Amino acid sequence: MIHIKRRKFLIPINEFYFYDSVLDIRPNLGLINIFIQAKNATGNGKNKKISTLLIDLKQDEDKIFSNIKKKFRYDIRQAWKNNITFNWNLKPSIQNINEFCSFYNSFAKQAGVGKSNKIKLKILQKENSLILSTAQSDDGRKLVMHALISDGVRVRLLYSGSLHRLVAKEDRDLIGKANKALHWHEIVQSKKSNADYYDFGGISTDDSTKNIDKFKLSFCGDRVIEFNSMFLYRRQQ
Repeated sequence: MIHIKRRKFLIPINEFYFYDSVLDIRPNLGLINIFIQAKNATGNGKNKKISTLLIDLKQDEDKIFSNIKKKFRYDIRQAWKNNITFNWNLKPSIQNINEFCSFYNSFAKQAGVGKSNKIKLKILQKENSLILSTAQSDDGRKLVMHALISDGVRVRLLYSGSLHRLVAKEDRDLIGKANKALHWHEIVQSKKSNADYYDFGGISTDDSTKNIDKFKLSFCGDRVIEFNSMFLYRRQQ
């Protein structure tokens, strides 16, 4: 479970990840409380059912790998043969966060998606809930970077960015292999840290991200339903 406090337009907001019940944390509630991937609906009529993909890390590592689609397993091995190296940063510095945001925001501009929320990443870092991971080529180029959050039980993908799309086809193929291998590296590292689940950070319920969903589902985890909710709360005077 993760609890962070932030502000939007000067309004204080509590943000909770992976909580089972609002009743468990009532003493920590403020006026506006946002629940992300809660087990149960907790909001005041503002609940959104979502889907995500979880890898059960309590399984044997070989079993988890064998469950991955054959083509993905091949690409992961090819990334290793191409001397892709991986970095798993459990204690990212502010400099590391700035570097990640610069890389990701360049990707986001090319991909037409929103930029990273640097303020939130810095808050997560202060709470020791942020992980940054990188796949790097043998010539030192950063090919893929991920930001993840963890409460010790679950490791969840928050942002995934890759080298700009305006590269040669050969590089695009290598980047695709590196991305798959980086996910596998994160699964292995999460298991080694005794986490129970690796979370791919959401699967669309309306096929709005069909290609991304297909990529995630190739890792063959368990698709589960959770809830995003908003809870407005005023303590009794």
